[in-house]
Parts: sequence; C-alpha cells; structure tokens
Amino acid sequence: MNGRGNVGVRLAEIRRQRGLSQEDVARHLGVSRPTLVAIEKDVRKVRPDELVRLAELYGRTVHDLLVGAAMPVQPSFRVTDSAAVPEASLSEAEEAFRHACEDMLRLERDFGDLPRVRREPEAYAVQGLGPRAAGADVARSERDRMGLGDGPVGDLAGVLEDRAGLLTFSVRLQEFRIAGMFGYSEVLGGCVLLNASHPSTRARWTLAHEFGHFLMDRYREDVEVLYRAGRKSEAEARADQFAAAFLMPAEGLIRRVRSVLHTRREFTLGDLCWLADLYGVSVQAMALRLETVGQLPRGSWDGLEPSGKVQRARREIGLQSGARAGIRVPDRMRRLSVAAFQAGEITESEFAALLRRSRVEARDMLDRMSRREELDDDGAGLTLDLDLSTGLELAAAARE
Repeated sequence: MNGRGNVGVRLAEIRRQRGLSQEDVARHLGVSRPTLVAIEKDVRKVRPDELVRLAELYGRTVHDLLVGAAMPVQPSFRVTDSAAVPEASLSEAEEAFRHACEDMLRLERDFGDLPRVRREPEAYAVQGLGPRAAGADVARSERDRMGLGDGPVGDLAGVLEDRAGLLTFSVRLQEFRIAGMFGYSEVLGGCVLLNASHPSTRARWTLAHEFGHFLMDRYREDVEVLYRAGRKSEAEARADQFAAAFLMPAEGLIRRVRSVLHTRREFTLGDLCWLADLYGVSVQAMALRLETVGQLPRGSWDGLEPSGKVQRARREIGLQSGARAGIRVPDRMRRLSVAAFQAGEITESEFAALLRRSRVEARDMLDRMSRREELDDDGAGLTLDLDLSTGLELAAAARE
C-alpha cells in the first residue's frame, strides 16, 4: 500500500507516453514551463482544476492519473479489533475512499458552477500538551469558532461540512473491523470515510475522532493501521479526548445532570440512557464522560456493563438499539449530483452510483428532496418518560 509513486512522477510518465513536451503541456495549463517542471517533480502540488485539464489533454480520467500515484487524499485507518485485518480488506476500503474522492472531484469539475467554499480552520499546534489537555482545548476552541455552544450537535456530518469544510462519506465496508478513514490534501481538504455498517453511535464517535485528526494531525502522510489492543499512540489518545469533549462538552452535561436533580433529586439509569441518546453517543461513552467530568463516581460503567441493565432501561423508555449509520455522501456532492441528473448530464444509473444507492433508493431520495423533506436515516425523535426507579449513585460534585 505504500509503494505508490508520487503524483508528479506519474504525470510526467503519462505526458511522455502521449509524446507531449513540457512546453506543450505548460501552454495547455496556462503556466510556465518551470511551474510544470515543479509539478512533475512534486515540488509544487497540482491543483484540482489543473488535474482535470491534464486528464482531458492526456485522454485519461482523473482516476487514471492517480492510479499508481497518490490518492486525492492519503488515508489513515481506524480499526476496531486487535486481530490483524487482511491487506485485501484494507485495499478494498482504500479503493472505496479513492472512488468517493474522485467522484467529488469530477462533479466539481463538470458541474460546480460556483467554487466550493472551504471554511477549514488552521491546524492547531498541540506540541507540549498532554492528550487530555490538547483534546479538551481544541474541542472548546472549535465549538466556540463554529458557534455551537455547549449542547448536542444534531447533524454532525452536515455541521462539519458547512462550518469546517470536512467532507464525509459513509459506505458499507465488507470488513466490519474498519471503523473509518481520514485523509487530507490541498486538492479536497479534509475527507472522512465511515463504515455505514457500524451503529450510528459508533460512526458518530469515529467522525468526531477523525475530525480531531483533521484539526491536529492533518499533514501526516503515512498510512497507519490502528489496533485497539496495546497502548494507543499519543495522536490517537488525543483524538479520543477531543471526540469526548467535542461531542459531550462538560459544561452542558453538568447543567443537564443538575437540572434532573433539581426536578427529582435522583439521576437514574433511564436518565443516563436518555442523555446518551440526546447526544448521539453510546451509553458507555456517556457514562465514561460523566465519570471524567465528576458527575458519576469512577468505575460506574464497570458495574453496569455486564449486568444487562442498560438494555432493559433503554427498552423501558422506548429507545431503540442497534440503528446503523446508513449511507451518506457530502451535501455538496448530493446537490451537484441532483443538478447534473436533472439537467440530463448523467444517467439515472450514474446518479445512483454517485449517491452510493440503488436506483430505486436514489429515485426515492430525489422525490423526497424535491418535496423538500428532511432526510434522516436514523428516524424521528422520541418523546421519553424518564421516571424510572433505578437511581445511580452520583459523584460528590454532582450532588453539591
């Protein structure tokens, strides 16, 4: 997987195969010959519009230009099991990521009448900070920058695309142990691929985790396979701390716990399940976060995990379990695909392929979008009765 040549080397090779001089190609691109030399030596990165024009000149697709070279984004993997994942599965996931990025590039080239606005923040400098401090500080800064306050974030992928320029693709991967992938390049910016076969809570956590990498580690170029077993790298620990603080800000959680206590003077297991559902995280993630911010005693989750109480409590208050993340493409990709299809520029099969859906699903999505209905793979919200009798012992800070 690490044996690809550089983009510039690949472009120079194809140019020579076409019998074109550097002067010819430079003239076609509207740049100087020294600039083209810099591109072919990977001193200067090729821009998206230049890549598109080169594909046209060479009679190739963007995919052809990049095969054997670097992807539009170079991914890092997040794997959720200690057992080694087969190389073939990693390659399959990487190929899915590659095609998603290339489809986005092609849509921008052919149908992006207005340039994509990239609101990505500068990378954060976190050297010298421990993982917890770095994750918490960056999470707080990003929430402030995006004006999110300290409450739950609803459509996380949509918010991150709109306010941070992060493109999120969610597709079903054959290998369940691959949770997600992140990559960054000057061409597309930050991109994340999520495994749509995972529970929605896990996919949401993975997205927040990868967003942390986007903010703190976006320029690393290696392909890193991450296993749960063993000690996490500092970058991974930092991204986990960021995900917890970004998804579940301490101030908002503490305020909600105290509001429950003010009403009923008891924080129950039902409240814990409701709070997890409100923030779109697993009950385990919420319990551990409440432990971290001093609202539950340390070890509270350890006493709940094997007992089956959590599932019983969720059923009692009407919460469904096991909802999958679902297929997703970035909002801009969806809008460009719809515009291209409605203009007759692409076929229904191409439209469905761009959306990663069957033709029937794509047609139904188009009908719903035309009626301006909000698409929500996870279903409507639920009205909950939280008056459960099983109380949870609170940490001293929460009782005060």
